[in-house]
Amino acid sequence: TRTTPPPAPTGSSTASTAEWGLVDDDAPGPQA
Repeated sequence: TRTTPPPAPTGSSTASTAEWGLVDDDAPGPQA
């Protein structure tokens, strides 16, 4: 899991920067 979110999530405009830190690699997210 990243400690900082990507600069610009390109998949969902509903995900917050805090959520992107979680969905980055250990949970099924817009970019997973």
